[in-house]
Amino acid sequence: MTAVPTPAIQSALRVLDTLSASSRALTFSELHVQLAIPKSSLSRMLHTLEDAGLLSLQGGGYRIGAKVLDYAAAYTRQLDIIQVFQQVAQQIVDEIDETNQLARFQGGEMVFLATRDCQRLIRPAAYPGRRVAVHASAVGKATLAYLSEAEVLRLYPSETLPALTPHTITSRTALLRELESIRERGYATTSQESTLNLCCFSSPVWDSSGRMVAALSICLATDHPDEARAHNASSSVLKQAAAITRALGGKVPARASPVSALTLT
Repeated sequence: MTAVPTPAIQSALRVLDTLSASSRALTFSELHVQLAIPKSSLSRMLHTLEDAGLLSLQGGGYRIGAKVLDYAAAYTRQLDIIQVFQQVAQQIVDEIDETNQLARFQGGEMVFLATRDCQRLIRPAAYPGRRVAVHASAVGKATLAYLSEAEVLRLYPSETLPALTPHTITSRTALLRELESIRERGYATTSQESTLNLCCFSSPVWDSSGRMVAALSICLATDHPDEARAHNASSSVLKQAAAITRALGGKVPARASPVSALTLT
C-alpha cells in the first residue's frame, strides 16, 4: 500500500530544509515568499517547531534549533559503521567483483575491521583483525595523507622506512610526496608494497564531526591490473567511501591541506 503524504508534515520539512540551506536567519516574510505557505499556516507551523526546539527565533529571524543536535547524536549512536560497510561492500562485489575491506588506524598499524570477498578464483587473503604496515598499505597511506606533516614525522622519525617487499616506499621524503598526490586525487594506491601480487586502492571515510574514522580499500590479486580494472577500482573506492561517509552524516572534504584527522594511539 502506498503511503499518503501528510501536507502539514511536508510543509514543516520544507521549512527545515530551507533554513538548513541558509547561511543566515530568515524572517517570517522571507519564509512566506520562498515557500508560498499561507501566512496563518506558516505562523502556526513556526510556533510549533519553535516550541519543539527545532527552530530558534533570534532578532526577528528563524534558525535551526538545538533540538536537531539530539537527533544527530542519536543517529550517530545508533549507526554501526560495519553495517554500513557491508551494504556498500556487496555493491562493490556486484558491480566490479573485487575484494574490499574497511580498516582503521590502531596501535601504530592499520587494522581491518570488516571484509567482503570477491567471486574471482584468485583473490586476496582478507579477514577481520589482519594488521598491515601504515606506510606500505593503501589504507595506511589514505590515512596518513590527511594528517599534519608533524604527525607523520612523529610516526616516522627516521628518513628510512622499513621495506616489506622490493616495491615498498623506503624513503620518508618520497612518502610525503606521495601523500600530496593522494590528497590531489582523493585516493591512495599500492602496487605490491606490502604483499607481492597485491594491488590496492583506498579512500578515507569521515564522520559527522569531520574526523577521519576509517579507510575503505579495494584489493586486486595481481601484480599489475589492466587499465580498465584499475579504473573501475579507483572509481568505485571513491564512490563507495563517499557513500559510507554520507551514511555516517559526514561530508567528503574538498581538496585541502593536511589536518589532524584522527587521534594517533
